[in-house]
Amino acid sequence: MLKAASAFPNQLIDKYDRDGFLDVLTQFPSQLRRALLLKAEPSREPKSVVVAGMGGSALGGQLLADLVREQLGVPLIIHRDYFLPEFVDETSLVVAVSYSGDTAETISALESAIIRGSDIVTISSGGKLKVMADSYGFPHICIPRGLQPRMAWAYVALSLVNVLQAAELFELQAEGLTELIDGLAHEYHPAHQNGTMEMACALHGLIPVFISASSTSILPYKWKININENAKQLAFANCLPEFNHNEMTGWRYPEESIKRLALVFIRTDYEGDSITRRIEITKEILRGQPGDVLEFKAPGRTKIDQLFGSIYAGDFMSYYLALLNRENPAPVDAVEHLKVRLAG
Repeated sequence: MLKAASAFPNQLIDKYDRDGFLDVLTQFPSQLRRALLLKAEPSREPKSVVVAGMGGSALGGQLLADLVREQLGVPLIIHRDYFLPEFVDETSLVVAVSYSGDTAETISALESAIIRGSDIVTISSGGKLKVMADSYGFPHICIPRGLQPRMAWAYVALSLVNVLQAAELFELQAEGLTELIDGLAHEYHPAHQNGTMEMACALHGLIPVFISASSTSILPYKWKININENAKQLAFANCLPEFNHNEMTGWRYPEESIKRLALVFIRTDYEGDSITRRIEITKEILRGQPGDVLEFKAPGRTKIDQLFGSIYAGDFMSYYLALLNRENPAPVDAVEHLKVRLAG
């Protein structure tokens, strides 16, 4: 059972949300509408697709991979590193994504793609990626500035979707998505009790481990990094069936530490019967070991509805958990400190 929650205390919001993170969350429907209009056309039909990006800028690529896996007829990889894999050549489409436009690894991957003659599209809010796109004449999608990269995921994801549609690799059916997100923006608002608030209350003081089917791998990963970056606490993610082949056997020791874990299953209508059965058996096997076992059911009907709706729910949930932890959800001081050290 989830712990009860009433409307969220305004004093926590006023004291800890010093950068207006709630405003970013409630304005997400507007981001979605603008993102649906962002387009760029590759010059030729590719035989492989590489999305090069890091951190929050790579999230859109991972969401894209989950969304199109049943339709896409060419390989798609998410490249989170410097130089490109050897197979990338002139038949490949390389989409270089960096919210700032200045991410070193993404620029390195773009330089490799240029040398190999790949078809290239760039996505950023400006920076060196925009400069290089203008210099070489690549199609470029310019997304708005002023957001944390992890909160610009719809701009990136839908830009990528539109690029693949322009390359005639798949066709997206997104009717009803904006209406769903409009409804969730109202439902998840702190003015009323809601499931994301209750989930945050249930997870407060525990270390969550998020699990979904591998066909929706973006969901546990995005929820995990939300907790890491927004709530400033540990969280972990895995997928089924892989979880059953290794990690599950480790949920025994140390016994006191296992009691501080919460196993959270993120459920969709696209997990398949075999995964549904695995979830029920896994809960039976692990009963009494973690501190809590919870479930979240994805809103909406279509796969894009359930992916976008679940990610949006995780954004709100991590916001509430940040406030319960007495933390400002916006800054990521450890990451910024690392960047300064690396640059210095």
